[in-house]
Amino acid sequence: MFPAPRLLTRPDTAPAADEMLWQDPADHTPTPQVADAVAHPDTTAAALASREPDAGQLSALNPRRLSDTGLIDALIASEKLLATVAAKQQEFLAELAHRDPHGDRYLRDEAACALKVAPGTAVQKLDEALELTGRLFDTNELVAAGHLSPMNARILARAVPGLTDDVTAKVQNRVLPRGCAQTPGEFRAAVRRAVAKFDRKDETAKHTEAFAQRHVTNYPTENYMADVVLHLAADGATIVTTAINAWAAKTGTDDKRTADQRRADAIVDICSHALALPGLPKEHGIKPSINVTIAESTLRGEDDQPANLDGYGPIPASMALPRRLRLHWRGDPHCLADLPGAHQHRFLVDADGRILDRDATLTSDQYEPPPRIARHVINRDQHCIHPGCRRKAGTCQLDHRIPWPDGPTSAENLEPLCKRHHDLKHHSNWRLHKCPDGSYEWTSPTRHTYRYRPPELPTPTREAAPERPQQDHDDEPPRFLPSRQ
Repeated sequence: MFPAPRLLTRPDTAPAADEMLWQDPADHTPTPQVADAVAHPDTTAAALASREPDAGQLSALNPRRLSDTGLIDALIASEKLLATVAAKQQEFLAELAHRDPHGDRYLRDEAACALKVAPGTAVQKLDEALELTGRLFDTNELVAAGHLSPMNARILARAVPGLTDDVTAKVQNRVLPRGCAQTPGEFRAAVRRAVAKFDRKDETAKHTEAFAQRHVTNYPTENYMADVVLHLAADGATIVTTAINAWAAKTGTDDKRTADQRRADAIVDICSHALALPGLPKEHGIKPSINVTIAESTLRGEDDQPANLDGYGPIPASMALPRRLRLHWRGDPHCLADLPGAHQHRFLVDADGRILDRDATLTSDQYEPPPRIARHVINRDQHCIHPGCRRKAGTCQLDHRIPWPDGPTSAENLEPLCKRHHDLKHHSNWRLHKCPDGSYEWTSPTRHTYRYRPPELPTPTREAAPERPQQDHDDEPPRFLPSRQ
């Protein structure tokens, strides 16, 4: 980005007569033409870097014809263009938020579909847009001019929701002069310092607000691992770590694990025991469970296809197979199939990885589906079927696509919907259609269409039928000849 300019003010705020106005270099830079990008690429890149870039001129630049200096100028120009578009998008998002302030028009849900983000992310974007076009107007103007990065603007927008208007203005004026030249890490630290300086709430009030934001998140990572993050009050975190350390201390002299490894394993052991406790609440008549789908060909030892862990995705077969069935695995990893109480439920899967609804018994004359139908639907669709929603199917409502009793309680007529999207289906003009390939197509009141495709499941190995060997008459044994009488 460029060095920090003088802070912009709202259009209705006039500067003092003796106040020095910041001069934009673009005011003194000739406007390049598209033809200049071909004939004089470096000069064009420099001009675009110092003024509001044009997408057509920028796309006309050939990166291979640029010098090192020209390439850096082109990067600056492209970053400014992205910032300008991001600032304009904030205006669109804010207007959408104003039209649907309470969410009862379900515009925010369509925003999630249109932006291809989760519903929670869309709500966060709408909240940020309201701040950036409201109390943080100056911040968004700097983004629109290409001086402040959109990331830094979002950091500030996420830091001020709990602050008063006066404190928000002080924090903004404090951090923006240097923020245009700072990395996100530097800017985040500056925002924290400014909030601590100007926010005069007592410590109890601050903790009460922070305590309301406690949560647990599970982030899938590479190599079939995951990060579980607990955001807790200090006393709660101390209880958790004390229990983990105490459980991890149970070790013998032959235990070669490190302390960190023992603590990580202790969390899994504690939670595994918790799942075995009686009285845990059921969903759809099903006990809390860890669902893994694996191809039957892998179970038979014919291949080593990845299994599918509900809530994570593909995992190696060695993590899902019982120890007695593992093929080429050396070592002793945590294995889901070896946990106490592990059960097998088998479903037919076609060559595209979709569970088939061919069992005529998967129908009930009752409104509430029995566990055998519920388990089938949950394992088939895996999440709420509204596009972008990641709510696990096991915690969703099982909705009759054709309302009961006109539609049956069957695997074919049921789909999982979280409460929010169940209400959307029944109390708005959204329309749902199930496609022959097993996907779900939604049509919104704005006449846009969005599709949810259930994750593919492990598929059985398709083996070619063995060829019948050609008969060679020369290899036939001599025919039996009856003895002469």
